Amino acid sequence: MTDKTNEITKVSLAPFSHRFMFIALFSFILNMLMLVVPLYMLQVYDRVLNSGSMETLAAISILAAGLLVLMGLFDWLRHRIMVRTGNSFDNKYGEALFNASFATELRPVQPGSQHRGALPDLDNLRRYLTGSESFGLFDLPWIFVYLLALYLFHPWLGMVGVVGVVILFIVAVLNDVTTRTAIRESAVDQMLAHELADARFRNAEVIHGLGLIGNLSSRWRTQRDKGLVAGSTATDRIHTLSMIAKTVRMLLQISILGIAAALTLQSEITAGMIVASSIVLGRALAPVEQSIMTWRSFADARQAYSRLKLLVQSQPKGDRIFSTKKLLGRLEARKVFVAPSGQRVPTLQNISFDVLPGEVLCIIGASGAGKSSLLRALLGIWNPVSGTLRLDGQDIRNLDREEIGPQVGYLPQEISLFSGTIGQNISRFSPQVDDEALLLASKRAACHDMIAALPEAYDTTLRSGGINLSGGQRQRVAFARALYGDPALIILDEPTSNMDEDGIKAVYSAIKGFKVLKRSIIITSHHLPRALPVDRVLVLKDGKMVAYGTPEEAKKQLEKSNPPQNSPSEKNENGASNA
Repeated sequence: MTDKTNEITKVSLAPFSHRFMFIALFSFILNMLMLVVPLYMLQVYDRVLNSGSMETLAAISILAAGLLVLMGLFDWLRHRIMVRTGNSFDNKYGEALFNASFATELRPVQPGSQHRGALPDLDNLRRYLTGSESFGLFDLPWIFVYLLALYLFHPWLGMVGVVGVVILFIVAVLNDVTTRTAIRESAVDQMLAHELADARFRNAEVIHGLGLIGNLSSRWRTQRDKGLVAGSTATDRIHTLSMIAKTVRMLLQISILGIAAALTLQSEITAGMIVASSIVLGRALAPVEQSIMTWRSFADARQAYSRLKLLVQSQPKGDRIFSTKKLLGRLEARKVFVAPSGQRVPTLQNISFDVLPGEVLCIIGASGAGKSSLLRALLGIWNPVSGTLRLDGQDIRNLDREEIGPQVGYLPQEISLFSGTIGQNISRFSPQVDDEALLLASKRAACHDMIAALPEAYDTTLRSGGINLSGGQRQRVAFARALYGDPALIILDEPTSNMDEDGIKAVYSAIKGFKVLKRSIIITSHHLPRALPVDRVLVLKDGKMVAYGTPEEAKKQLEKSNPPQNSPSEKNENGASNA
């Protein structure tokens, strides 16, 4: 057993704790250096002005300037470390979160799930980590240093600072309590609006043809308005509390100046402490006020972090089997019950069959009979709730799809091509394309001439979904993709549904060729293709297997379970009396 580097069991900031320790250390140094200005003012008022010494003024000015340059250097270093921490977080978890969001796409969406927003969530969290908003959190612990400095000036000044910090902390808590729900609802509604807009653009032709643009635009507007209302509610509350915090800070600044002046008149503190205490109080209150003003960013980042952790935790756990052996394509199903992921009611019941290398299994059934559900189970998309489904003797659920995927050819009923060139789509976006395999797959799918006739041939760029090709062309390209790399197991879901006569002949010819090469082939259809050398037939009805065996055996089983009913006229023709 091995593990892949892009697989993770949890999302955590813990691996970057050493960087955060450096940031905390630099924040401590920066906050200590923030005392340079008030101490400088204290020295100017209390020493320089009293002594009239230019040498003293020059000395403390040079010292203060040097310390401020040092402070700028530490601030620069702190910012660079934070930016690289955010980028490292993205590098460590980005690919795994992409894979996790894709895996979740195969399962039903749970209420409140936002897995489709995994990458935007990652960007949101990275932006917060690399922005200046996050520094307020590292400055909060050093508020006590400033309060201590005020207390050393005079206990009454320290008391004013404590009261101000407590009031602003209360405002910060109210900020969180009153906006958390609104921010969460806004994020959900905005995500749903984006999904609706994305679906509209991906299905532009259908929407235009059916005249749905007005209805869908109205629905999008309604969903977006809900998100805007919730977002506006949160923003209004944040701004209101920010205004209160700013007003409180200004009142406290006046209060401490007045109290300091009164204490100076009573000769309990020096004149320099009036200015110094005002500056120190401002520094004490700044991190709290900044946290209130940037609370929306912090709340968004916090929710993004929670969703990313939940996404990874929701992934199914279990060991996968990694093997470098080439697949033979031997399939074995025994009493398999299949249900969509997250559901308990099976859509397929008690399915058993075998497919040996070189055999063609045709799965027959009407729409909704369970053909596509069975293919999903064979591809590892849906897991059997009971029974065994094995590929080359190994449980399909435990096989690593990324490893065996290149040895499996799959043509879905609904064709999906991706943004890129035709050659990239056929070669499955392999970083090292085998040109001979690419050409062979295209010729087997009878689409080489069609591709070569395009202005840029295999370098023709496809738009998302391949909408700049016709339905038949998309299906042929997807068929070539399924045949690329000489797969051992080929699964074709109604492969001739959108093809013309030449395309149908190409499909049948390719199947015959792969049968000779001892490849396992599974094809679904509404009826038994007469032009195909089918070895076994599996007939499904309402998710149950009603016949299985050779074409002749399956036909006899169907006739036995559904005996023909003769009409009265037919009985007369056969000599039976209707009297």
